[in-house]
Amino acid sequence: VPSEHRWLPGFGFGFGSQGKAADVKVGYVRIYEFNTKTVEEFRWVTKQLRKAGVQVLVFDLRDNMGGLLSAAVNLCETVLPRGKAIVNLEGAEGAIPTIRSETGESVVGKTVKVLVLMNGSTASSSELTAAALRDSGNSLLVGTQSFGKGTIQAIIRLADESAVQITIGRFESAGGSKIGGMGLTPDLVMANLPTDEGAVAP
Repeated sequence: VPSEHRWLPGFGFGFGSQGKAADVKVGYVRIYEFNTKTVEEFRWVTKQLRKAGVQVLVFDLRDNMGGLLSAAVNLCETVLPRGKAIVNLEGAEGAIPTIRSETGESVVGKTVKVLVLMNGSTASSSELTAAALRDSGNSLLVGTQSFGKGTIQAIIRLADESAVQITIGRFESAGGSKIGGMGLTPDLVMANLPTDEGAVAP
């Protein structure tokens, strides 16, 4: 549990020295959903943790069922260096060229290691993010098998104010991992990991 804990809309974060074997400063960021404010808030939170001197960042995507695909891609761009592959997409007209990071900005840095927590309710945009971070070679996935939702969907509003949701494409990890119907297998299987709910705000 982080020794400090504060809240932003959609986020919980904190930092503290964890464990007795080594004095490693660990930063913790929990993302509850991917929306229009996710990237801005993620960048701010992560920079605060970097300023605190964390050596390991834990990104908690457990129970995050996804959200905006664009937000997930943009978040990956804030972590991955320029040119790193993020995701392979396929639409109605076939495969789309691999999306790669174009910003050249990494709020994480080269020396900080990343752990991504996930579980059976980590889905869609969260799985895209987890896969892209692992494919970068600097992140490990920890937890249990993810949900396995590799489809891209759109909501169409109708004249009677109802709506229909249709599938317009699908995605897989840039490293070739099939996500839809299978999910991501963690590098380190750990069930029943504690959550941040017991943290106390200063």
